[in-house]
Amino acid sequence: MSRMFESSRHLSRPAKGLGAFAVLCALTSVGLGAVSAHLPVFAQGVPDSFATAQQMMQFHALAMLVALLWTTKSPRHVGGVVAAILFALGIVLFSLNIELRLLLDWQLARPLVPWGGTAFLLGWMAMLWTVVSA
Repeated sequence: MSRMFESSRHLSRPAKGLGAFAVLCALTSVGLGAVSAHLPVFAQGVPDSFATAQQMMQFHALAMLVALLWTTKSPRHVGGVVAAILFALGIVLFSLNIELRLLLDWQLARPLVPWGGTAFLLGWMAMLWTVVSA
C-alpha cells in the first residue's frame, strides 16, 4: 500500500492538482448525495438526472485517480494526464452542470451538458490509447 502512495510523489504539479480536483469531486459528490435527501427542492424525490450526475461524478473522479497513477509508471504515458483532464472537463460540464441546474435552477450552461458527455468519452479513448500503447 505504501508503494502506491510513494508513486504519487512522482506526479507533476499539474497532475497533483488534477488529483486534488478528483478527490474534491468525490467528496462533493458524496456530500451532495447525502444532503440531497433532505433538501426541500427534492421533497418529491431525487430526479434520475441528479442521481446519474452523482454516479458519473463519483466514477470519473476515481477514473481520474487511476489515470494519474498510471502516469507514474512511465513519464511517456501522457495519455493518462490527457484522460484525467478530459474526465475533469466532463465532471464540470456534465455532472456539476446538471447538479447546479437542479439545485439552483441555473439554466445558463445547460447546452454544455452534451459536451461533458463527449469529454467523458474522449477521456476513455485516451485511457484506451494509454493502455494499448504501454
